[in-house]
Amino acid sequence: MIGTPISRRRALVSSAAALAVLPGLPLGAQEMHHIRTGGVPEESVIAALWAKQSGIFRHYGLDVDIESQRSGSVVAAAVAGGSYQIGKSSMIALIVAHSKNIPFVLIAPAGMYIAAHPHIDMLVRADSPYQKASDLNGKVVAVSSLNDLYTVSTKAWVDDHGGDSSTLKLVEIPNDSVGPALATGRIDAAGVATPQLQQDRDAGGVRSIGHPYDAIAPVFTFGAWFTTRDYLAKNRDICTGFARAIRDASEY
Repeated sequence: MIGTPISRRRALVSSAAALAVLPGLPLGAQEMHHIRTGGVPEESVIAALWAKQSGIFRHYGLDVDIESQRSGSVVAAAVAGGSYQIGKSSMIALIVAHSKNIPFVLIAPAGMYIAAHPHIDMLVRADSPYQKASDLNGKVVAVSSLNDLYTVSTKAWVDDHGGDSSTLKLVEIPNDSVGPALATGRIDAAGVATPQLQQDRDAGGVRSIGHPYDAIAPVFTFGAWFTTRDYLAKNRDICTGFARAIRDASEY
């Protein structure tokens, strides 16, 4: 799944939604453990959605609620506060949490970026004069979180391509609001990930001028599923089951 061209990704997601239960997964009368989890609705959450829709989570005794959030930082706060037992975030938010001695532990990877098949683009309006990163100097650029991987990668990408990231006017806008914000001129550009990226392309009126994640590395793990050290200590079987379900779901 990871690194698959967008058209094929969409077909796979449609197939996932059409199936109720994977054959061969015994859904017996085992005890179900209910957990709440959340993440930004982008490609890296697809494995969890498939695990829920197909019955893989239930195979491991888990009844999982998956909630949409606007940024990894919001998810991290929810996990720290106990609203979520497990969350998905970019590595930046988790590294920041670690530096502040917040007791998070990673339990499964949640997405890999592969530059050969990018799934995050820097979008501008189709009629915009902006053609390259340096054209964004002094412009209003939207990111999903002001302290997350979108921000870090956008700044690095602009600097790597002849621009000056210190001049950017960064604003925080969720992915699903980027299209209207570009159309009305509220912002000049924005980094957007699939599936919202594909929806914006299908709607028209936007075009890509680059791939900000390329500035980080050609291949890297950009997110992870995580919990608190205390929850893991008390619920190791649940966390192990969750990690195995994500692994199994990712193999499709």
